[in-house]
Amino acid sequence: MTSPVQEPRPAATVIIVRDSEDGQAIDVLMTKRHSNLSFAAGALVFPGGLVEEGDRSTDLQARCQSPGQMDPEPIAFRLAAIRETFEETGLLFAFDAEGWSIGERRRTAYAADYQEPLRAGNISFAEFAAKEGLQFALDDFLHFAHWITPQIDPKRFDTQFYLAAAPDGQNATCDGKEAVEIVWAKPRYLLDEARQGGLGLMFPTRLNLEVLTPCRSVQQALKLARTRPVVPVMPEVFDRDGEPWAHIPEEAGYGVWQERRLNLGPGPAFS
Repeated sequence: MTSPVQEPRPAATVIIVRDSEDGQAIDVLMTKRHSNLSFAAGALVFPGGLVEEGDRSTDLQARCQSPGQMDPEPIAFRLAAIRETFEETGLLFAFDAEGWSIGERRRTAYAADYQEPLRAGNISFAEFAAKEGLQFALDDFLHFAHWITPQIDPKRFDTQFYLAAAPDGQNATCDGKEAVEIVWAKPRYLLDEARQGGLGLMFPTRLNLEVLTPCRSVQQALKLARTRPVVPVMPEVFDRDGEPWAHIPEEAGYGVWQERRLNLGPGPAFS
């Protein structure tokens, strides 16, 4: 008897980029997941996680600013990415009630006071935002990709990817729970290390890094995100000579209609 196909759970992730010191290519923020986790154990991933009901809170969404009109669900996905990024790295994409950005001093204080209570469910993200008078600028999060885990996988996610410039004056720190290491690196370096077996990159992570490889600056990456088509991708997985491969549609922006080998290095392809 075959197992029933699991419905994908809504999730959000953010590709955080900054200009590198040598100016040759952007740096991308990656977190290394704890080896004991049930999802993507030991892999290098972009910050992110599941969309929670609290991300749909009207009180929280009232604290968001965006140009034009945005429906509640896209707002919830962006808020999930902001919340998860803070919980995992301490980076906070927000500004205060007077419109000032959150610098390193306040970021450090907020991380010390709120990261663990948020993870433990002792305070909601809406309560944290209200207590500190935080506002969120959603136009900082540019829609970059949309991936859906194949039906063959027992753990499925419907994930929206966003791209954002690293917040000014803040330093990412490791939470030690889900994320055990913070890595800033060029996309090409990460891809080369994966091919050589030095680290694990999940399939969607790898392909999105490939798209960003030509970008020499944050401005180039933001321009790419603004002009890039966002097409839902649910890879069609098949076996070739004992190895898993996948079809990727051309209109998704990852090159021509492709047959791509799923695993280049250690770690899972999807979960």
